Amino acid sequence: MRAFDACEPFEVEYRLRRRDGEYRWVLDRGVPRYSPEGEFLGYAGGCIDIDERKRAESELARRHEPRLSGVRVLVVEEDEEARARTVELLNTAGAQARGVANGTEALDPLEKWRPDVLISDPARDEEGYLFLRSLRRKAAEGCARLAKPAEPLALLAMVARLSQPVGT
Repeated sequence: MRAFDACEPFEVEYRLRRRDGEYRWVLDRGVPRYSPEGEFLGYAGGCIDIDERKRAESELARRHEPRLSGVRVLVVEEDEEARARTVELLNTAGAQARGVANGTEALDPLEKWRPDVLISDPARDEEGYLFLRSLRRKAAEGCARLAKPAEPLALLAMVARLSQPVGT
């Protein structure tokens, strides 16, 4: 965990074994604490049981699989962990998802792979404007775009809706 080693705030989901032997999904969040002199003292934070949410996401993904089967989704996300989670969620739901870190890396898949749906942040720099020009061209060719952030359940529903032919 880069954030942990760098003494930065972090958020991570993982499975944890309870005392009774059952594994549950938890969301672990922490923020660094510093002394008045600036010395790192450790983290303050906590874990939240998100097992029911993860089960619901998995169930929804399974139900949407036929609707997302074969849908090509390109995820543009700088945060490697968030990108991997989103791609995994979409692939679990039957989509063909790929992830890239930025607009420059997205240009090649946009041209050659031709995704049906693109999930990305709004452009904020010169590279982003180049990316947006390419997107406008792709939008005219039928690639839908979904802005982040999106909750997992909403994401699957939106990708399914965006990937449907117009008029269905």
